Amino acid sequence: LDADGGYTPQQALDVANVLGDILEMLEQPIPAGDLAALRQVKELSPVPILADQSVRGPSSALELAANHTVDGLSIKLATCGGLRCARQIDAIARAAHLDTMVSCFVEPALLISAGLSLALSSPNVRYGDLDGYLDLTNDPSEAGFSLEDGWLVAKDVPGLGYTVNIS
Repeated sequence: LDADGGYTPQQALDVANVLGDILEMLEQPIPAGDLAALRQVKELSPVPILADQSVRGPSSALELAANHTVDGLSIKLATCGGLRCARQIDAIARAAHLDTMVSCFVEPALLISAGLSLALSSPNVRYGDLDGYLDLTNDPSEAGFSLEDGWLVAKDVPGLGYTVNIS
């Protein structure tokens, strides 16, 4: 469940306690700037708490990990600085024994292909939310993957497997 920073600590804990049996995790329940409240929720929640908007790059990921603020880090290639920074964030999460999630905004299949590549290449990625391309019309890139029974399946080609139609 992605709260996008919309809860108070008490609301986040109420949701986690009521829905705990059916939630895999609660993503960014508290506004991104309130790390103390995020940690408080993590310590009292029956479900894992992931940071999303709080993860702006490797330095913020390191701060979250070092302070035991969350149970996992959500990586968005569009906001973290690209694949290199995303891999650094994933390495920070892995070293701190935190789960990794690869997620997205509404974005072209090209960026989703890069996110899928990251997710498939890391043993630490536990969660994925790479459906933003489904909401995009007139995407000039052809996906480097297919959607099969709700799963993204990478094409068996080198690199990210995408092509761009500029006609």
